[in-house]
Amino acid sequence: MARTSPPLNERQRASLRLIGDGDDLSGDDRVGLRISARSLASRGLVTVRRTGGKWQATITEAGRDFLDRDGAQPGDTTRASELGSPPRQQRRVLDADAESNPGPSARMRPAVPGARRQEALSLVEQLVRERRIVVPSPNESEREHWRKTIHYAKRYELVPEGEFIECTKAGRGGLVIALVASVHPNAARKSAAALAPVPVPQRLDRLHLAVARLRDDAGKLAMPKQLRHRALLLLQALAAAAEERGWQVRDRSAGAELHYSGIRRQSEHREGWIWVVVEGYSYRVTIDQEFPQTLDAVKSQSLKIELPHTRSGSRCRWADRKTGTLEDRLPEVIDGLATRAAEDRERAAIEEQEAAERQRAREKAETDAHSKALRHFYAETLYQQVSAFERMRAISAYCDAFEEQIAAADPAAPELESAAEWLEWARSHAAEIDPLRALPTMPAAPVFTAEQLAPHPEESDSSVRQRNQLRSAQSEYLDPALMMMLQLQAEKSSFSRWHPHV
Repeated sequence: MARTSPPLNERQRASLRLIGDGDDLSGDDRVGLRISARSLASRGLVTVRRTGGKWQATITEAGRDFLDRDGAQPGDTTRASELGSPPRQQRRVLDADAESNPGPSARMRPAVPGARRQEALSLVEQLVRERRIVVPSPNESEREHWRKTIHYAKRYELVPEGEFIECTKAGRGGLVIALVASVHPNAARKSAAALAPVPVPQRLDRLHLAVARLRDDAGKLAMPKQLRHRALLLLQALAAAAEERGWQVRDRSAGAELHYSGIRRQSEHREGWIWVVVEGYSYRVTIDQEFPQTLDAVKSQSLKIELPHTRSGSRCRWADRKTGTLEDRLPEVIDGLATRAAEDRERAAIEEQEAAERQRAREKAETDAHSKALRHFYAETLYQQVSAFERMRAISAYCDAFEEQIAAADPAAPELESAAEWLEWARSHAAEIDPLRALPTMPAAPVFTAEQLAPHPEESDSSVRQRNQLRSAQSEYLDPALMMMLQLQAEKSSFSRWHPHV
């Protein structure tokens, strides 16, 4: 008895019509129809393939024949019976039975693709904001839900470039979902397949000078002879590939190699290295036995190559594995050197820009400080002239009153001569401190010291209050002695600051 296929549902028919019209279902909005396309492919109506990660569905001749026969008018039960589909009335009865008695397949109906995509987008947005999500004690269904959501985000490339989602277990059955700023190992492996191969020589002849010196150095690459021979071949391959790209290869860096304790590490006797200079940046490429103390025959033959660590977390270590040997990883090592040079070049440009910004800020601060110091100097000079003028007026008023008292005194008084002498000196001093005895001019700017260019501290409330009191007061209503005392208190600190030579 021949096995008949179940009839196509409306979703499968719609998918077949789209494919027949030339839609290969590669768009993101066609994700939900790809399941139907798989079912159509199992019937031989379409062919499905993925080339370069892109979905492609193509209709077959059988599929076109089906569409031609499926184009009969509604109500034509002959077409439905030929295709193995029950008549419309019978389908309604079956649908009603299915609704009244839902089976396991109905209860386990998959989620709508649009909802899954929205959940994946929300997850990625939250990870971009928070970088890390902790799910405490999820049950099995919740774990499956998170797994499908993460898989959808990965599969349809919703994760930002240069980052990947990592899901790990937390304590007591929890989950930690994190957005890691690096390249996923699987993606790195795929990109490495497109790199240009690095040929490895079969013999140690015509070696690079750095590799030849390493070969002749008995204190380096202290390992079995076969491993040492292979390590030198790998370094020679890297040196040749580096020079082919226009880089320089040396046996030591331009600077001295520092050792914190002054004693060489024991592992340095096993290590061998060359220095590769890429666009002015020098990197040490180190090769060593990965498991020198192991008794395992396979592990003891494993070598590793290391590059300096980077701030971005780029890969810095390669070793022999079942999936590939170091000979297969040499293109990744060369690419790692180029990546480090690009990162260092970008970092140097950023540091240079930051240094230029700091220099501009420093120059602006110095200019502002000089302008502020000059204004302060002019203001203090003006305050001194005003103070001298007020003192001169006060002394003159005092001398007038003093002279009146001398005139009213007894001419035979013994202290009259001394009083007259003191009055004469007071009037001469008032004339000396008078700022208007000559026409005042713009004071010459001094050469400020570092202390004077330092940020000026805010004046205390008391000094501000004293200065405002002095400015607002009228000399004719103040006692001259009190006015002089207030003025001296207000200018005590500023005078010594701007006139240190006095």
